[in-house]
Amino acid sequence: MFRRLLAGFLALLALAMAILGFLFEPSARRRILQDAETRLRSEAELLRPVARSRDLQAVVHELGKRTGTRFTVIAPEGTALADSQATPAETDNFNALPEVRDARKSGQGLQTRHDRAGVPVMHFAVRLDPERPDGVVVRTSLPLDRLHSERRALYAALAAAFAITALAGTLLVYALTCRMARPLNRILEVTQAISTGDFSRKLKPDSRGKIAAVTLAVNRMSDEIAARMEATRQEKAKLESVLSSMREAVLALDASGTVLHHNEAAKALFGITVDPAGLKAWEVVRDPDLRSTIERVLRDGKPQRMTLESGARAAAVSVASIGEGRGAVLVARDVTEERSYEELRREFVANASHELRTPLALIRGFVEALQDGAVDDRAKARDYLATIAKHVDQLTNLVSDLLDLSRLESNSWRPKKMRINLEDPVRKAVEALQPAARRKAQSILLELPEAVPDVAGDPDFLERAIQNLVDNAIKYTPEGGEIRVALRAEGTNVATEVSDNGIGIPAEDLPRVFERFYRVDKSRSREMGGTGLGLSIVKHIVQEHGGTISASSQPGRGSVFRMVLPAIR
Repeated sequence: MFRRLLAGFLALLALAMAILGFLFEPSARRRILQDAETRLRSEAELLRPVARSRDLQAVVHELGKRTGTRFTVIAPEGTALADSQATPAETDNFNALPEVRDARKSGQGLQTRHDRAGVPVMHFAVRLDPERPDGVVVRTSLPLDRLHSERRALYAALAAAFAITALAGTLLVYALTCRMARPLNRILEVTQAISTGDFSRKLKPDSRGKIAAVTLAVNRMSDEIAARMEATRQEKAKLESVLSSMREAVLALDASGTVLHHNEAAKALFGITVDPAGLKAWEVVRDPDLRSTIERVLRDGKPQRMTLESGARAAAVSVASIGEGRGAVLVARDVTEERSYEELRREFVANASHELRTPLALIRGFVEALQDGAVDDRAKARDYLATIAKHVDQLTNLVSDLLDLSRLESNSWRPKKMRINLEDPVRKAVEALQPAARRKAQSILLELPEAVPDVAGDPDFLERAIQNLVDNAIKYTPEGGEIRVALRAEGTNVATEVSDNGIGIPAEDLPRVFERFYRVDKSRSREMGGTGLGLSIVKHIVQEHGGTISASSQPGRGSVFRMVLPAIR
């Protein structure tokens, strides 16, 4: 700022001095010429009294010496009678000179011309006798070198005035720019701080006029930007909170396909190991079909849907534009579990339909046989009714287990937790199934420690779970077999084990034994009245109590089912 103001000031000052010089130089020139003319006229009059003196040359020489003016007395024929700067014999004919011709013609003449040295000289000639044109003429000559000295003095004065004014102006401009720059520098410092995100700096309105208005405007701008930044930060925090809480994978892209926002679900679903922010979508998404879908949406703006499959996993992907030329949002949902649940649902419906249809078909067949006349055959009728009753009991058990399983899987049901000792449910479950074990000549060995920690649970449902495990052991253990029920404390848990020496479970079937309607030997299980839901019910009961259930087996040597619940200390 200082340099610009100083350059402008000096340019204006130089222009002003040039104008002054242009205006004053002609005036000074006229004044000098007028002074010279007046002097020459007055000095020419000095020769009138002595023009006829006998010692004219000496008089002229003395006058020229005293005044510095050249005096020349010219005879009618043009020769010099006397000359203050030369002898008369050395002079030329003066009648050819303009000023002399003018003097002889009109009485006086004035001319200015340069001498051989280039110095301007003013010449004034006058007739001594106005009545005689051919009389004696007196000429005075004065060099005008003073004109140059006066001009030089004028220019020197202008230069000195320029220098003094320039120095004073420089100091004044410097002082003014410093005064103006102080608030501007403070404004610059604050605006730079604002640009780096520091909104705590404020300007003091210690100026007036426009600077004060700018100061107030900068303070208001800082407050508004800080408020907007805080609002943006809060909105961003809300957005990140929403994105992080979403189970769906989300990628927000700009118009060029660069990732702007993402959540952890997206990194997990697409296997992203680095921070994808700032990367292109096709740098973080490996599937070529999904890449082409994203490019198509960014280009055309039309939403696209697709299913992304990778191995055993599947995801439903939706890519939608957020505005023409503004980017797109990719939302992907892992549907692997949904597909698994859908498969289980279809399998459950098929199994339930089959389990219901088979006994109903048998019941209907025997009823039709009775209706066709078998009711009159007492022996057949008794057998048919016994079979019908057996399948009705099977249907009743199946419906009961389905209702229990539905209640266990519903979100509205929770077990009634109370402090209990598992010894009591274990004893009741074993006592309830002793008759069934005796019918197969099986022995149930009960192993109970002297003291076992209590657990928090529903005694009825825990008894049901243990009873199902023991019932399974009885069904799949041959006659004369042995079943062992053991209760023991294990650290902070209480474990209940039901083991047998029955037919066992093949290794390939062991991971699925807790699924609904899953049977290792379907025909044999159905003959024994099994519904295929008992172990699934056990699994749900144990999980609702915060425990775990596991199974191990060796075909032909028996199985072990282990139920572990957290103890109360």
